[in-house]
Amino acid sequence: MLNDTTPPASVTNLTETNVGTQWICWNWTDPDDTDFSHVMVYLNSEFVTNTSQSFHNATGLTEGTTYTLSTRTVDINGTINSTWVNDSATTATPADTTPPASVTNLRENGTGTQWIKWEWTDPDDTDFSHVMIYIDSVFIANTTHNFYNRTGLDHGTAYYIGIRTVDDSGNINSTWVNDSATTTLPADTTPPASVTDLRENGTGTQWIKWEWTDPDDTDFSHVMIYIDSVFLTNTTHNFYNLTGLNQGTAYDIGIRTVDDSNNINSTWVNDSATTATPADTTPPASVTNLRENGTGTQWIKWEWTDPDDTDFSHVMIYIDSVFVTNTTHNFYNHTGLNHGTTYDIGIRTVDDSGNINSTWVNDSGTTTSPADTTPPASVTDLRENGTGTQWIKWEWTDPDDTDFSHVMIYIDSVFVTNTTHNFYNRTDLDHGTAYDIGIRTVDDSGNINSTWVNDSATTTSPADTTPPASVTNLRETGTGTQWIKWEWTDPDDEDFSHVMVYLNSVFITNTSQSFYNATGLTEGTTYTISIRTVDTNGNIGPSSMSDLAITAMLPEITSFSGTNITKTSITLIWEASGNTNRVQITRNGAAIANVSGPSSYIDSGLSSGTTYTYTLIPYNEDGLAGNSVSDSFTTISSSSGGGGSSRSSSGGGGGAASVEDFSNLALKEIDSKYLRMNANVVYEFTAENNPIRSISLYSLKNSGEITSTIEVLNSRSKLVDTTPEKLIYKYINIWVGKAGFATTSNIRNAVIKFKVSTSWIRQMDVSPENIRLLRYNGTSWEVLPTYVESNDTEYITFRSQTPGFSPFAITAEKAIASPVTDEKAVITPVTGDTDIVQTEQNTGNADDEQIQTESSNTVWIFFLAILLIGVYAVGSEYIKKEDN
Repeated sequence: MLNDTTPPASVTNLTETNVGTQWICWNWTDPDDTDFSHVMVYLNSEFVTNTSQSFHNATGLTEGTTYTLSTRTVDINGTINSTWVNDSATTATPADTTPPASVTNLRENGTGTQWIKWEWTDPDDTDFSHVMIYIDSVFIANTTHNFYNRTGLDHGTAYYIGIRTVDDSGNINSTWVNDSATTTLPADTTPPASVTDLRENGTGTQWIKWEWTDPDDTDFSHVMIYIDSVFLTNTTHNFYNLTGLNQGTAYDIGIRTVDDSNNINSTWVNDSATTATPADTTPPASVTNLRENGTGTQWIKWEWTDPDDTDFSHVMIYIDSVFVTNTTHNFYNHTGLNHGTTYDIGIRTVDDSGNINSTWVNDSGTTTSPADTTPPASVTDLRENGTGTQWIKWEWTDPDDTDFSHVMIYIDSVFVTNTTHNFYNRTDLDHGTAYDIGIRTVDDSGNINSTWVNDSATTTSPADTTPPASVTNLRETGTGTQWIKWEWTDPDDEDFSHVMVYLNSVFITNTSQSFYNATGLTEGTTYTISIRTVDTNGNIGPSSMSDLAITAMLPEITSFSGTNITKTSITLIWEASGNTNRVQITRNGAAIANVSGPSSYIDSGLSSGTTYTYTLIPYNEDGLAGNSVSDSFTTISSSSGGGGSSRSSSGGGGGAASVEDFSNLALKEIDSKYLRMNANVVYEFTAENNPIRSISLYSLKNSGEITSTIEVLNSRSKLVDTTPEKLIYKYINIWVGKAGFATTSNIRNAVIKFKVSTSWIRQMDVSPENIRLLRYNGTSWEVLPTYVESNDTEYITFRSQTPGFSPFAITAEKAIASPVTDEKAVITPVTGDTDIVQTEQNTGNADDEQIQTESSNTVWIFFLAILLIGVYAVGSEYIKKEDN
């Protein structure tokens, strides 16, 4: 009977249900398929675990980081759904509850009839994010700029702005900073007269030049150009040259005049013209002798010699590869540049027919740097803004010079620091002592103002030296494997400010909350928290309160093995850590029991001569799961003589004897490596007839010398009871370590690299994309994700990730041709492999005598069916007698 190859449906409703700084919990809804077994869980494309539960809690993550969980469903036959179901979530970051300081120096910087522009100075907080803008007490926008231009206003009207600052954590400063300003009254609302005498003055295959007479209005500013009713540009010229057009095509120009007050004449002046049909397709020669003729701090002038072509029209100017303008002059002056900067000019010539020379003529020039020797103005309004027993804070107003850079601070005539702030807070002073500050301004060019601005201030005398009382009722209120939460009661002192938190005698943080959650800890470890209180004057309590707590320990399973193996039962035994509440047991991925008491379990009702893979997962009383352990065991075959057991995994440090018949063993190759904790290991194989090139994995433990064994087989392994319904290239057994070693508690990220002969691929008429590595998981063949790694003339190398080691098959899947009337089966022998049955379409030519008639095929199929039923009935009866 054929295995069920229909995979189960995908999970639904995959979503994160809770997140922490180091963990994310996802939930989903399992499919309703009756044969649904479990889901395969991947985190950021890396396989994590198989689970029959409808949730997964990923722990040990990095705070503020996005992770993607992917799932694929598996049924009890091991058939895997190829569809991925994904969801992404981001771990939390610690909450910041302190808002930033307010903006300063809020003022309007300009007004118009319908607009007001305000400016201000942002606070220096490192986590400052943006400001919230309110106009007349109504929220308008958020902005990261230090200015805001409000438009669309009524003229001659007062408007009030209010600003509150916000940091990266969304904390909003409750203090408003306000200012008011009034829009100006409109002046001129009369538009200028229209242009006159609009006409085309010349046409080419790709251009039309129009000219007109501007109006005489004294406030006339420019005209608006529309081509085919679409706005194109504004110009102050009395002509417009439209380029890049289609030859022999009519174009309509529309012009409206605009004055200095932006009043637009509603009357259109229009004209139509048609581009010429091309005759000349030869572009003009290039310009010569291109060079810069002069430079300034903000300009470069280039000159050149135009070509002698009689139809030469103009040149196209590009600056730093960006088109700038067309010109008929033999020079170009580029202005508005940055001083001390290099600019590249590129020139292409154009003739009267619009032919553009494809050859570039290039040159570069550099603007000069201006010499600045004028220092900035002095600061004003220098004053102390606050004093304490050990500090004085001074403030001042910076000068308005555009190149103002910073100020130099001197205390008692000794230079202390440079600062770009308009304040300075001097600390570590003696109480009740006078200090003199001196300030000199500096600009961007390093010019220092020789004028001093000075002020004097005196620190206060200390008043309160009494520290607050200690906290009380310090205790842990919750623990996890990587976190402990402590709570306490703050003292009643009126000037109590915050507590200082120490963990294992190391200072961690200050907090004004009455709890602290320590994260990123080690499981099963004792931690001591110590707390000292601090008041608003900085007085620290002389003694600290302490408390001990231990992080939770994940349960662990050791010494897992199988014993008392019969034809129909396997006894599982193990040792569990003292904090284990229950052990979940799965067989071939399906949950079969939860054991809470003894450390053993008898699995009965099994089939003889069959390999079963068991996975044990320990849980503590809080439901936290420890690391799973897995191993495979084989029931006694009906044909064997008695006791003992057979394992579906093999190998070991010394290369254990093969379970295969000698006649089926084509080649055996081994490699040994020393496995260290948290290290990548690569086993390499070089035998010519060995298709396996390497096995790479990540070692989780110090396991010592571990051997990997490759067995290349002549036909299917005796550990397998089904044949893949694909083209077979090679059967191979792959083992790493002794039985039970290659589990998720010892290794992960196992990758197999293998090669396939290009001649076999051509002979089988298959594509490299259809090559797959199959793994027998104890009950069925599972298809592993397979990718092309490299290729040469003889072999194509592939790589595939595997969840374990067992019998494998390298296969190919050939595309099935469209059905036709006649088909014939051809047996194509492949050296060293099982014969492969392929289907050929009958061409009706040379091989007609080999074609069996449909009626003959039907008779043979019926006969074979009767024979198989008889063999099955006799075999079943024999097995029953053996079991009894």
